[in-house]
Amino acid sequence: MKKILVFKNDRNEVRRKLPVEIVLDNIRSAYNVGSIIRSCDALGCRKIHFLGITPYVNNEKVLKTSKGAENFIETQQWLDKVELLNHLKQEGFYIYSLELTNKSKEINTVELKFPCVWILGHEIVGVSEVFLENSNEIVEIPMLGIKNSLNVSVATGIVLYETYSQYMRK
Repeated sequence: MKKILVFKNDRNEVRRKLPVEIVLDNIRSAYNVGSIIRSCDALGCRKIHFLGITPYVNNEKVLKTSKGAENFIETQQWLDKVELLNHLKQEGFYIYSLELTNKSKEINTVELKFPCVWILGHEIVGVSEVFLENSNEIVEIPMLGIKNSLNVSVATGIVLYETYSQYMRK
């Protein structure tokens, strides 16, 4: 089994983190962002990257929904998608985009590689094309319903749990 990174924060509290990061690509809803932050903390994400119109952690609606979890995860705001992509590639991340396309694979059939980063996109238009073109893999969550759609914060929880599960099994 791979080791979980352990560190102490500025309050001398022990935190366990996986080699997993998240990119929030133009997520509109501050409430969804706050919920995603809570899931990221709960499932051991190392860092969240904020991009475009995504409300940052100083937004009062984000803070209301994140319920203090923002204090336990590293965050960074980016202005340029290409600059962020170059950073992620330079750091050696395997890049996954969560999107339904004709190239996407069901998450339960993908053997995840680590360290990894998940790109999560806008609730209506999805992940930006530049991220899709530069992803190592595009992944979808299999669904049985007619609508074939999940709230981005719910989808994030599913993806992070599968990521956590696969990491712990390796």
